[in-house]
Amino acid sequence: MSAERILDYDQLVDAYHVNLDATLRGFRAAEEMLDTWVPDDDPVRSLTNLVEAAQLCGGESVSVRVRNRTLQPLGPGLLEEKLASLGDLAVTREAEAVVFTLSRLQETASFRSVRPIYQPKLRARFANLRFQRPLTTRDHQIPLRAVEEQFSLAWAVQPEQHLIADAVFDGPGDGPMQATLDYLCEILSGLPVQEARDHAVVRLEYSLREPRQRHAVAGIVLPQNADPMFRLPAILVNRLFNDYQTSTGYRSAINFYDPGPRPAWAALSSSEREQRLKAALAARGLALGIGPEDVHIVECKLPYAVTIRFGDHLAIPAKRGLALAMERLVRECCDPRLEVFCEEKKDLSKLRRLIDKANS
Repeated sequence: MSAERILDYDQLVDAYHVNLDATLRGFRAAEEMLDTWVPDDDPVRSLTNLVEAAQLCGGESVSVRVRNRTLQPLGPGLLEEKLASLGDLAVTREAEAVVFTLSRLQETASFRSVRPIYQPKLRARFANLRFQRPLTTRDHQIPLRAVEEQFSLAWAVQPEQHLIADAVFDGPGDGPMQATLDYLCEILSGLPVQEARDHAVVRLEYSLREPRQRHAVAGIVLPQNADPMFRLPAILVNRLFNDYQTSTGYRSAINFYDPGPRPAWAALSSSEREQRLKAALAARGLALGIGPEDVHIVECKLPYAVTIRFGDHLAIPAKRGLALAMERLVRECCDPRLEVFCEEKKDLSKLRRLIDKANS
């Protein structure tokens, strides 16, 4: 069905009930795709089912008009967030209604096998794959390749420093695994082989999360329990590491790898780093749930650390979530090595401070 034709959701619901009362069975709508759709009392679930019906019928796009009075009881952004997981969403607001247009429905459907928290970044990456190409090897670099389930991962390793100089992949079809391996290749480039074996897939899982969504896994999230899609990358990375050991006699040791801050970030003065951190917070803080009075930047004297102060109105559970959101923000916008520390809270008791001072 073409998105040029706009379905009127409220009229469809009314027509369904009229047909149900008149015939006691068989809702026959003008669009064939609606044969599989049944309205639900929950508008979010009902509209989601409507879009999924268009996907099942092979439609690439669909537009639905919903009256404001139908949307009024819903929480702000709830419906948009749900629909955005089904395709590329565009919202047009009219005087008495809102039109939701979703495109790329079939492409998005191929990503439904992975958890929703990973789908947005995987879909965006799939449109711009960069590492599905021939492997580049130079000088005395060692080429290695591993294959599993028709997907391959290849490294060019510099043996003197045991560094992965290039990483590429190949595989059939089009879907989440190609995007996943493309992300992995970007992470692998420049890593020591042991760091790749130890943490590359952990880094991959963290990089793919949509920060505005809650993870379905409670507690510690690891690739093993995060999603089945991380199994194949882990197999390929471990196989390549073992092949490198066999080829060179390399033996693993205690892993102390730390990439450190990027030179450009480390070269900035503390005031320059602080300005950039504040600019990132102002530009993207609200999108991550960080309000202007929630977090204040105290200092950034060390290139790998930023000290923050929470607003007095925040409870401890809220502070924990905001600290994680803040750390993700500064790593994406400023430097991936940055860590967030909370300002030390002084003892409010003057007597204890005097005693401590006297004893010191």
